[in-house]
Amino acid sequence: MLSDADVAARLPAWCAMSELFVDTAFDDAARDRMAQALRATGLPVPLLDRILRDEVAPVFHANVFAGHWTGWTDDEVRQLVMAHLARQDTALARAFRPLRKLFDRIRMAGFEADWSAVKARLADPG
Repeated sequence: MLSDADVAARLPAWCAMSELFVDTAFDDAARDRMAQALRATGLPVPLLDRILRDEVAPVFHANVFAGHWTGWTDDEVRQLVMAHLARQDTALARAFRPLRKLFDRIRMAGFEADWSAVKARLADPG
């Protein structure tokens, strides 16, 4: 489980990344805002990628298909992600870990292009 310091460091990334899964247009301005927020965390891009795939996408990806039009408060994001992480420490979750890459590809299929655009902005703050 994450320490309080890890949660505090990740929360701004969780909140920024959750916006990827709101059922609204994710345009260049949204990509720029997300990149700016993620850059401010100081977390390296490989860790941000893992955070998105392992901590954020599993929680929020279905909201796009459910028509969730508004974002979440920081506290809601923290509670949802922490509940997800707690569930990952169960025997059932551990049994399905070998299938995680497949689940990641399925979950991220509709979001990969936007995430790649955000990562490109992180690499080149311009």
